[in-house]
This record gives sequence, C-alpha cells and structure tokens, in this order.
Amino acid sequence: MRVALFALVAISVSAPAFAAVALEVSGDLVVSKVDTTRYPTIGMVVAPPHLLAPRDLGAAAFSVTENGESRTVSATRFPNSGLQIVLVVDPSVPPNVFRAAQGAVLDFLLRLPAGTRVALITATDPPQVSLPSTLDLAAAPSAVGNLTPGRGRAIYDAVRRADAEFRPADQARRTVVVFAAGRDTSSSTALDALERQLTSTGTSIYSVELSNGDTGDALASAAADAGGQSVKVASTELVGAYQRVADVLLNQYLVKFEARSRGPARLGIGVAAGGISGQGSLTVQLTASQATRRTAPAAVRSERGGGRAVAEPLAATLTIAMALVAGGLLVSLGRAGLRAARSAPTGPRGTR
Repeated sequence: MRVALFALVAISVSAPAFAAVALEVSGDLVVSKVDTTRYPTIGMVVAPPHLLAPRDLGAAAFSVTENGESRTVSATRFPNSGLQIVLVVDPSVPPNVFRAAQGAVLDFLLRLPAGTRVALITATDPPQVSLPSTLDLAAAPSAVGNLTPGRGRAIYDAVRRADAEFRPADQARRTVVVFAAGRDTSSSTALDALERQLTSTGTSIYSVELSNGDTGDALASAAADAGGQSVKVASTELVGAYQRVADVLLNQYLVKFEARSRGPARLGIGVAAGGISGQGSLTVQLTASQATRRTAPAAVRSERGGGRAVAEPLAATLTIAMALVAGGLLVSLGRAGLRAARSAPTGPRGTR
C-alpha cells in the first residue's frame, strides 16, 4: 500500500501573509506556513511527527538552520480552543467511494476535542450547508451519515461559502478540509479569487484528493498560497489521510527565529524528543512583503531517513483497512440512530 505523503508545492506567490516554500519531507514533520512579513523575525507553523503528538514540546525540541547555520528558536504550541473547521465533501463519486469518504470524515470528527467548532458543506452546484457551524460535535455524525452522492463539483464555491461559517474569536484558526475527486467543474468562483479570499481571511486549506482523479494542482496551489497541505491518495487510504490532517491541526507550533540573510535561503527544520525525530527542509525568499513572480507548481521529492518517526507513516497505513471498516460502521450507526430518533415518540416542545 502506498504511503500518503503530505507536501507543499514549489511555487512563488505574491501573497502578503507568508512566503511560498518548497518543502522536502523527511520523517513525518509538516510545515504549513512560513511568515516573512516581520523580517528579520521569521515564523513557521510546524506539526511534529505523529509519535510526538501527545507531548507538549518546548523550544529545546526544535532546531532551525539558515543556509547551514544554526539559529536560536522559540516555540509556542497553538491552543486548540481556537480551532474552527469546515469540512467540504465532493459528492460526485461512486457510492462505494462516497461511503469511504464518509467513514474518513466520521473518523476525523471523532478525533476532535470538545470545543472545536465544525461545519459541513456538500460541494454540489450550488453548495449545500449540511451542518451549520456548531460546537455540538454530537450532531456531526448524523449530518455526515445523511450525506448522499450527487451531481456537480463546485469545490471553489463550497470553499468560498465556508467563510460564512467561521465565527470571530480570539486566537481563531480558520481551516477548510476538502475531499475532492477531481477538478472543479461547476463553480462560478475563479481560483485566483478564492486564493485571495483565503489569504485575506487567514484561512488555511487542507485537501485530500483521489489520486486516480483528474485533480490537477489547483487545490495544491491554494494550499501553498494560504497555508495548509495537499495530498493525493487512493480511496482505500482516505481514513489514513484524514487521520494525519487531524494530527497536524491538533498539534501545531509557532516556531520563530531571527534571519540573518536576504533573498533565497535554505532553511532546515528539525524536532527531536524521547528518541523520536523528524526533519524537513525548504527554500524561502527572505524579504518582507515583496511580490514575486508565480511559477509552475512542481511535485516534491520525498526523502527517507532521519529518525524513528520516518517509519511511522508506514505503520499508520496498516491500520487504514480496519479504520475504513470502523468508518463504515459509524455511517450505518449514524443513520440507524437518526431513524430511531425520528421514530421515537415526542413530548412537549419536541423533547424526546
């Protein structure tokens, strides 16, 4: 079974919020954003390897090099109390693939802590809000279980519609998680307009796309512009992909350092604790708020080696089949529970 590899694309952008990067993955470390707007202070949103997720890491666990020279870093863990997530689901897939996507989304929801605000949008034409923004995570499984395949693939419109589901809050982290089976076919929203909206609102996008679909690089481009990741997997790998997205979102750190160079710079990021390690490297333009020319996206080469965490994605894939079965059961249970609730006698004011 292939390992699902999260990657940013190599692309230069004119986004004001942070610089585009080309991330070369080693181990299971994910860099979602690089902020150069406060140069020489550089900020990076970093998720450590999966095995380090339960730990509360300090600055000593992280390391950064700039053109091969070590830099002093600070690291602050993001509180999950400010996390807001809108799930966008592409309905234009065969029923068996749609059921796999439902199982993956349900498994993802079960991993979220209480207090996470969630919403669910189906990317039909026009998009449908299947679950308005809510803190009631118990309501989400029934909403997912009631989804059905449909026509249209208005991914951009659905992501744009997600903006209305976010609520103002201190330390809010706005995130859209998209399942897409192929290229957008129905949206009235243009990709560049969507990218501008995501960047201006500080919304990150994580896309899980079918590897056998004609998905192109549009969502990967949006993720590179706004922050986030894009991954292409087989339908049998959807649960594992969503599990990793949950790991990343729930275990992110703001890592900062003071840069000493200008122009293109090679950054190395590492994390190590308790015998577990992960590394990554990226090229970034160390200039503040300077527009750069857009180039064509390029696939990222994966690397092997660099600590115990490197083997973790392989181990994680062994659980995907079992998780898919569990996800399918959750869909059935969600539907059965809803039917039972509807058939139960009601008391005064609709109480049960």
